[in-house]
Amino acid sequence: MYKLNRLIMAFHAEQRSIGYLLSNNLYAIPRNQRKYVWGINNWEDLWSDLEFVANIHQHGKRHFLGSIVLRDEDKVSGIQRYTVIDGQQRIITIILFMSSLISVLKESGNMDDFEGTKTKLIIRDLKNKENCILQSDFHSCIDSIVLKVCSNDDKRSFKEILEESIVNKKDDKSIRLCCLFFFDKLSKLEFSQVLNMRDILLGTSYVEIVATTDEDSYTIFEILNARGQELDDHELVKNYVMRYIQPQEQSRVDRVKNEWELYIDRLLGTSVGRFFSHYSVHKYTEREKKSEVYKTIRKGTDREHVNEFFEDLKLKAKYYETIENPICEGERQNCSIEEYKIFHFLKRKKAVQFRPVILSLMHMNKLDKLSDSDYIKALNFIYEFYICFNVIGEEKSNKIDEPINKYASLIEKYMTLSVVNQFMKSMIERLPPKEAFMLKFEAIGFSKHVKFYQGSKNHDRAYLVLELIEQKLSGRTEIDDFTIEHVCADSQGEENAQIGNLIPLEDLFNHRGEDKTIEEKLAIYEESNFATARKLARRIMQANGSFNPKQRSKYLGEMLYNDIVNFLNEDNIVVEN
Repeated sequence: MYKLNRLIMAFHAEQRSIGYLLSNNLYAIPRNQRKYVWGINNWEDLWSDLEFVANIHQHGKRHFLGSIVLRDEDKVSGIQRYTVIDGQQRIITIILFMSSLISVLKESGNMDDFEGTKTKLIIRDLKNKENCILQSDFHSCIDSIVLKVCSNDDKRSFKEILEESIVNKKDDKSIRLCCLFFFDKLSKLEFSQVLNMRDILLGTSYVEIVATTDEDSYTIFEILNARGQELDDHELVKNYVMRYIQPQEQSRVDRVKNEWELYIDRLLGTSVGRFFSHYSVHKYTEREKKSEVYKTIRKGTDREHVNEFFEDLKLKAKYYETIENPICEGERQNCSIEEYKIFHFLKRKKAVQFRPVILSLMHMNKLDKLSDSDYIKALNFIYEFYICFNVIGEEKSNKIDEPINKYASLIEKYMTLSVVNQFMKSMIERLPPKEAFMLKFEAIGFSKHVKFYQGSKNHDRAYLVLELIEQKLSGRTEIDDFTIEHVCADSQGEENAQIGNLIPLEDLFNHRGEDKTIEEKLAIYEESNFATARKLARRIMQANGSFNPKQRSKYLGEMLYNDIVNFLNEDNIVVEN
């Protein structure tokens, strides 16, 4: 008995086997149920699960199919009848699997096994009339297929029976494809293997829930399908690991649960969902939709190698935690100074889309397939690309999803320098044209006086660009904090707010230069630790005090654009012979 909201529902629930399901009962699927919609992914999942049980050779190991909800009906002609409320997709698939298997037995001439197995699909009433155990108003062809397959008199091939039985080519297309899928799989097995797959299927367990009234049956259906919160992808993956981890001793399963808690849940915290999304991109070439992370992982993981998968998962979770929370000093150090700069920057900019490819680069480096110097150069490429593409070019991030997703898995799979170069080349091809880039670059600026260039967004954008320019001119990866200096007075026009008039400068020197002429500022610039300031001072002096912010803006923009476009031609990453 089940009590809910002061209502008492009468039903019973028991764990059964498919062998029990296919024994002396008749199941009816009313027309108001949806048509058969399972496809190749569902069939492959079932086949793989049965195959896995067959291969691990563990006595008593069973596959679990889920739940089936039935409504108890009156007996008709001595046959117990049930209406299927939930689980019709599973039941139909089981019937079609068994039909295919019986056909294989029949066509192979193994009549004893054929006669014995067909009793699972045929039930005789009090008039000794044979009935298919499944009656579907929507798919009447199932009844025809089963009766013809199980007939001793019908000598036609399975494919011929399907062609005759399936009249509604549109509605019953999946029925036909399902039969052919399992028939093809079973036909390739040895006779003993066919019988073994039959026995494994019949031994597969499910939870049978039987209600006695319409109200109760549909209330149960609602509870099972419409209430509660769906499991997250990482919870489904966890269940998958626990299900297939070997060996299946309790001590082993308990240890894996503890390791999952320690190395994944605790380590990643609220980032665990994002990790699995990025892991699936990083690991698998053929990715499902973004919303189908679990399906991607399950499809790409061999059930017999779940142990190896779990070890890889723990390793990549550690990498991901470094990307998410980089620390470059102290007892908790998990990355180098160079890594910290890039990881911290990308996190600050919420540029998480690069993480799949970074995971692959990190793994390649840890396995000594990518040297430390080339690894850092690849990270710097991502950093510079982001600034040129997103910060300067203001391009939409979804334009680069395709190469990131593609090359993340290719780098992980092949681990060669040539693939790393292909990734960078593909990214460079997505940079905006030089003319468009220059227009965006020359519009960058910051001002306390010109309204168009005011605000934190303009400040941050100008700061990042100046930081990148300083890195180029100084050759240093770590740049000290600075303030934005206007060479010509900010208050004297819009042109003076733009990037060509801006340099990085220490806060103290910036204050010293207030209200001074350019000539007076040059001495201050020469004292600066920033190469940008020192080199500008020398250039102005060489030009006899002449300074054109617009020309400088053009020069800087072309320098940045050409630098990243020419990245691969400068031996930053060595191309393999």
